[in-house]
Amino acid sequence: MLHLVPTIPVTEPGISYECDTCDQDITHTIRIKCAAPGCEEIDLCVSCFCQGKEVGDHKAWHEYRVVEQYSQPIFSEDWGADEELLLIDGLVANGLGNWTASAEHLGTRTPDEAERHYYETYVNSPNWPLPIMNKNFATSSDALFARRRTRIAGMRQAALELANAVSNPAVVLTSAPTNHEIGGFMPGRLDFDIEVENDAEEMVKDLEFGLVMDYGGADQPEPGPPPIPAESSGAGGADEEKKDGEAGGSGANGSGEDADSNDTTLEGTLPDPIETEESTALKIALLDIYYEKLDRRHEAKTFVFDRGMLEHKKHTSHEKEKKRSKEDKDIIAKHKPFAKLQTAEDFERFINGIMQENALRFRIRELQDYRRNGITSLADAEKWTKESPNRVPAPLNLANADSLHLLTAREQELCSQLRILPKPYLVVKETLVAEYARRGGNLKKRDARDLVKIDVNKTSRIWEYLESAGLLVAKGGAGSGPGAGSGSNGTPGVNGVIGNSNGPGPM
Repeated sequence: MLHLVPTIPVTEPGISYECDTCDQDITHTIRIKCAAPGCEEIDLCVSCFCQGKEVGDHKAWHEYRVVEQYSQPIFSEDWGADEELLLIDGLVANGLGNWTASAEHLGTRTPDEAERHYYETYVNSPNWPLPIMNKNFATSSDALFARRRTRIAGMRQAALELANAVSNPAVVLTSAPTNHEIGGFMPGRLDFDIEVENDAEEMVKDLEFGLVMDYGGADQPEPGPPPIPAESSGAGGADEEKKDGEAGGSGANGSGEDADSNDTTLEGTLPDPIETEESTALKIALLDIYYEKLDRRHEAKTFVFDRGMLEHKKHTSHEKEKKRSKEDKDIIAKHKPFAKLQTAEDFERFINGIMQENALRFRIRELQDYRRNGITSLADAEKWTKESPNRVPAPLNLANADSLHLLTAREQELCSQLRILPKPYLVVKETLVAEYARRGGNLKKRDARDLVKIDVNKTSRIWEYLESAGLLVAKGGAGSGPGAGSGSNGTPGVNGVIGNSNGPGPM
């Protein structure tokens, strides 16, 4: 069985395997994988496989594959074959460039290490897209595992230090926070310290375009040589030309040093690369994604500004908000996702309408309850409401209740009067009978009230019934009630009653 390890912190392998029969960790050992259709996710340890154990739809005669952990290096001396496979699987699952998620899938490397290894081994390979396949390394598996354990221990220690730093931040002593310190907002710039889609610029910060031949780029004229600046007078131009000629004539073989330096500069200047159709489309897609993130950032900031959410004191000390009932607050919290689809005024009217509808529904149910009880006037309704706390509730109808057939007639009547369903009653009954037997009969009614976390009055009624029916029996002894009895061998009877050779005791 394959398990994904939690992504925080990244100090363990990204995936783990457990035996589906004994739950033993088989991540770093040989495992047997079922090859039958429908059972591909079944993994067994060698011991369970040799014993022919079966689980679910998996049968002992199914085809199987032996999966080993190949930890020897194949492309890089510090990377095992298992890490290479996990890196490729992580990139396939999370996308090329998502180094954080791929490193979490790998589990033993940081995002920077994963990115650097991928580019050095695969992208910059002379056999691209394949790496160099004929490398040989003298590193043993034991040495590689030792380095891996040291690296994982260092990552675990770094993650622990980071967790401690987050859980115990440094306390900054200030008399009173300023406006921008409350929400990370800088009012002079109308920006936040941490924006929505805060990493949006990461994907385009190093984006460069070469010569784009699409979108009309091929029709653009090529740039000519830079224009020569005109001189103010002919004499000056002649003098400058003469000086240039003299300077150009000086040198070792009649050639000037400036000419050599200019030639070197021109030779070192490379033309811009020509963008292919695929690379242009990819870069434009990245820009489109970036602009979409900017739009979401703008919408979020507009939402915050329009609703005055930066006025912290106004929202926390609003008397109207404090007077709202719990039901109204729940309604507001439930419908908050609709706020970004409306203006502040429209959302306020929408919420008021929802709360008014909820109040009308409650009032309708209340009036219907009055009518069902034969109340036709407001005076009678007020009187009936005042007397409701003292009114004995009607017996519970258990006609369609589950497990009703497990109760005796007296137990059904008791559950109906106490308004308890059969299943909870059976749990309470089993708890009291078992605890009474375990304590050897030293369980009192007041102790039973603490043992069962329900209404103490209901617990007392259930206790009295169990005691009168003789169901409370100490271990190895007689029951506490008049109906308790015991058979010749002390074998338990139905519903926890000790068997009686002359017939069951009274219930």
